[in-house]
Amino acid sequence: MYRIVLLVFIMFSAFASKAQDKARFFSDSINGVYIPKNLEESLKQIDTFWNDSTKQEVAKWTEDEFIGKAHHGFGTWIRNNWGLWGGSRLSEYFHKMGVNHPDDISGIILTSYHRKITGKPLEVQSQIQHIKQYWEKAEMEEKELKQKAFKEFFKGDTVEFSYYYEFISPEQEASYMNDSCEAYGIVIDKNEKDLTLLVKLLRACDEKGIVVDRYARTDNSGKQVREEHIEVMLEGEKKWLGYNLWHVK
Repeated sequence: MYRIVLLVFIMFSAFASKAQDKARFFSDSINGVYIPKNLEESLKQIDTFWNDSTKQEVAKWTEDEFIGKAHHGFGTWIRNNWGLWGGSRLSEYFHKMGVNHPDDISGIILTSYHRKITGKPLEVQSQIQHIKQYWEKAEMEEKELKQKAFKEFFKGDTVEFSYYYEFISPEQEASYMNDSCEAYGIVIDKNEKDLTLLVKLLRACDEKGIVVDRYARTDNSGKQVREEHIEVMLEGEKKWLGYNLWHVK
């Protein structure tokens, strides 16, 4: 009976969490702060925040000066209070246009506002295209760097574990910190497509093994909603793992 009640409670909690997340995307306010539904409303809201003298001062700055000064001040307020991190109808509006990062969203809002008060065309699509090109270039450069790093590994290499997901025990951490034990293995095979290595673990420095994966599922607000998942690798075991967990000895 207890298990049935617990299962029902877990299912209800998950449903309630999803319902709350969904409600954020339709709500016109979060924590008592009005959430604009689109860019136009965002600019109108900013207009109500600042008096004429402030707007006149802002208009004297160049666009880059304004963005530079506002990003960590007023821009932070926008990202936090208009739900750009946790999700809101405004963030959803921008997501549908292909803009996902809160910094990019607040950047479009601030850029558009400065252009509005200086009488310049907003050119929103051009702003969006510029952001997309930036991320495409960044992703390509990151991919090239990863491929270059992956080429440093060869079959038969002895590779040391990098403890990317921290240590499995205080004893393992202590042995690593005082150089009394290194967890290492040998490269058995490589997968060029997904940049993974098949490694046989030869030494773990703890009978419990090494932590090779660790994550917790969270909701849109960052709250953990499921028990943390931990994957362990034991001495003598072979696993396909990301190359970033290892470095050549």
